[in-house]
Amino acid sequence: MLLDSPLLTRRDRWLIQSAKRLGLIDHITPAGRTQGRRERFASHEEARRYFADKALFRPFTPECLEAYLEHGLVAEGQGWRLAFEPDIELRIYRSGPHVSPSPPHLLTLPLALLCGEASTVVRRHHARYVSRLARGEFHSVPGGHLFPMEHPLETAEHVLTVLHRWQEGASHHG
Repeated sequence: MLLDSPLLTRRDRWLIQSAKRLGLIDHITPAGRTQGRRERFASHEEARRYFADKALFRPFTPECLEAYLEHGLVAEGQGWRLAFEPDIELRIYRSGPHVSPSPPHLLTLPLALLCGEASTVVRRHHARYVSRLARGEFHSVPGGHLFPMEHPLETAEHVLTVLHRWQEGASHHG
């Protein structure tokens, strides 16, 4: 199951490869926003205020924001810093794949793509693409790209429903 992760079409892969060659990858991935992002805070409270004010984090449930702070910050000197190095995150965004190891239509396992209705990552053509796969299905739920932190219980319920359905289907065929 993919959570708000596009199953790249041929056009997507071409676009990513072209953007890398032309030095424009920061414009089509979150890399541009990651560069220069604040990574150090004097206190957890300062970090809480900082992230709570960011559009991406505003919809998080209070529990998910607290979990993000608890697990996403590490003590450093008299303050705190992000546990995940922004430079590593930047390199991940810049080196995203532009090739597929195997054509998705050859998948023998079921594949579900679950995305937030307001996601800017998964587009309509991704939904159509996964829905055309023999064992592919597309689901959307309330929220944006980080919908699991916006609606954690509903997300978990949706994932479990799909997995139980698949398990039932497998037990009836096996």
